[in-house]
Amino acid sequence: MQKYVVDTSSLMNNPDIIDEYPIVIIWRVLKELNQHKDGKDENKRYLSRQALRKIDNSKTIEFDFTHYHQNMHGILDPSCSDDQLIQCCLNNEYGLVTDDVGLKQKAKGFRIRVISSVSEQEFYTGYKKVVLTEEELAALYENKCDNPHGLVLNEYLIVYNHEGEALDALKWTCRGLVQTKYKTVDSKYVGKVKPINVEQELYMDMLQDKSTKIKAISGNFGSGKNYISLAYFLDQVEKGHYERIVWIRNNIEATGSKPLGYLPGSLDDKLGVYAEIISDFVGEDSEMKKLISDGKVKLAHSGFIRGRDIRNSIIYIEEVQNVPNKHMMALLVSRCGANSMVFLNGAIS
Repeated sequence: MQKYVVDTSSLMNNPDIIDEYPIVIIWRVLKELNQHKDGKDENKRYLSRQALRKIDNSKTIEFDFTHYHQNMHGILDPSCSDDQLIQCCLNNEYGLVTDDVGLKQKAKGFRIRVISSVSEQEFYTGYKKVVLTEEELAALYENKCDNPHGLVLNEYLIVYNHEGEALDALKWTCRGLVQTKYKTVDSKYVGKVKPINVEQELYMDMLQDKSTKIKAISGNFGSGKNYISLAYFLDQVEKGHYERIVWIRNNIEATGSKPLGYLPGSLDDKLGVYAEIISDFVGEDSEMKKLISDGKVKLAHSGFIRGRDIRNSIIYIEEVQNVPNKHMMALLVSRCGANSMVFLNGAIS
């Protein structure tokens, strides 16, 4: 039976991979898990502890503590974790479990069989729905540190009864299951904004969660994505929690429309055409221009974002379905500096 070496991040992201394949863990991966367990990043501490518990409870996992020191004529670097994984696979005819794109390509170059830790067909929504009896719900409340539904960190759980009524909404955190909590947004532009369904409750809880710096929302047109987020973001800027909203969009016209060609004016004039949604939201074009002139809204083009370190800002990346590739997405997200957050907003076609 084919055995697979697994990299550190795959074990942290999906420790259940141990139950799906014959897994081999090399010393370097175990060392990195322990380093993350004792590190400063709370998220990595939690994920590494979960992986180490899974390893400790497994009866099928194998360990390979061989010191892989060959450099394959300069192709492989023995000090590099990825190259040690490659060398282990080559020496033992193992396959490789990884979600790292670069490592995948390198392994395929050596004709190593590669699989992902998470099925590419699996679509992560950010929440799961379950139907529970009163007894099952009571058991869930009594054992909030258990995770019977396989939630990942910051994933939500919506609990329904058999009549289809939403009973509760919870979130899986490093402290176990916690209740969702949010405050009604009181925006000077549209007044009080509160959720109208349980999905929007989760949305507002996510927006107001200060512990997460990168947030994403997707949904059908008209589901309130821009309305709720802009109300909250403008309110946060008005209260001084952030200095500005940096609005980033890949300027692609709607499918089927004819391009207008080059637009006249300054960069703000050109990009303003694509940010008309702000004008719609705040009431009129003059109000949007005032927000821009006051420095509370900054329009940015995705093509000119390289090298930026955006601080004290809400980085609003709209229409993310038009971001052309993962490399551009990584570039945009990595612009998040001190006291900033990134918000990704897209539509499901």
